[in-house]
Amino acid sequence: KGMELVGDYYVTVGKNGLLKRLKDDGRTPLGVYFITSQLDGTGLKDLYGDGALPLNYPNEWDQRLGRSGYGIWLHGVPSDTYNRAPFSTEGCIAFPNADIVALLNTPDIENTPVIITDRIEWVDQSVPERMFAELSEQIELWRKSKISGNLEKLSRLYADAFSSGRLDKNDWLTKVKDDRSYAGQKDFSLSDLSAFRYPGTPNLVIVSFNKAYLGTNSLYQDRIRQYWYEVSPKSWRIVYEGLARYQPVHFKGIPNSILPVLAEELMQGQSGSGKQER
Repeated sequence: KGMELVGDYYVTVGKNGLLKRLKDDGRTPLGVYFITSQLDGTGLKDLYGDGALPLNYPNEWDQRLGRSGYGIWLHGVPSDTYNRAPFSTEGCIAFPNADIVALLNTPDIENTPVIITDRIEWVDQSVPERMFAELSEQIELWRKSKISGNLEKLSRLYADAFSSGRLDKNDWLTKVKDDRSYAGQKDFSLSDLSAFRYPGTPNLVIVSFNKAYLGTNSLYQDRIRQYWYEVSPKSWRIVYEGLARYQPVHFKGIPNSILPVLAEELMQGQSGSGKQER
């Protein structure tokens, strides 16, 4: 199914434009992000209007590239304002209050990806369908290789420049070999697969899916995130892999008085600064 336009909103971005790289650079990031929490206007400064949707900037790719900063939100505008002037935030994306309220009330908004790009290129539907089919085949090969414990086949699917954030390719494959829960011990299934080309890096695709497997007494499920890079036509390699989860930096800047439960768990022992848009 192709894309369908269901809403069209005026927004304002960072005063210095897009492609955020550094803390306090006044720019809005380009990329694919996910909403970490929903915040109504209660407890927020009037600057943020009737609510906010914090994003997981810096995501895994931003961190790999050494991009810094935090506190990039979709949010409203002050109560005496209808909208902000173009290029006037410190990096966030500001909506008129009626529009941010509509987004806050969108069902399952926290599982909806936010793609920030400087351009939209419309292509024939067959183009993304072909890409998705190619990637699906590669992901299925990855699944079968993991189940069988065939590290030779598995190794071919990872780029030499692979990084999990902590482990390089060799260390990652060693971990897979040593982890008995992966190396030929358990079958697992995949579901809810999504894939999005990464703005500004057309050969990069961010993939997310649920991985379900049967434990001793229970069915377990993880949400996995991978970044696949097209090294040549129909040839893809994984450059990042890990659990799709949020980190303390993704909640930095949310006032402690309204800190979501998930953020409280991740930020135990850390004090909230209350500062925003960096």
